[in-house]
Amino acid sequence: MPILGPKHSSEHPDRLTHCEEALEAELNQFIDRAICAGWSEDEICTALTSLADHRVLSLLANADLRRRIASVETGGIVLRRTP
Repeated sequence: MPILGPKHSSEHPDRLTHCEEALEAELNQFIDRAICAGWSEDEICTALTSLADHRVLSLLANADLRRRIASVETGGIVLRRTP
């Protein structure tokens, strides 16, 4: 079954709930496959939480880097070590 796309704009208050609903069946199938491979449900959920956290931290770091690069004058980037 394909994952359904968003029904509303990014400002809609139910968008996150709709995203969860769209992903739930695929996630449950993925977890079932991991259980069949021998992992416990606790291990799987902990690993998924950790992976999601790492993904969010990466997104935030990349956004910060893009912001810093955009704020630098076009003459180049000066690298310096902060004390």
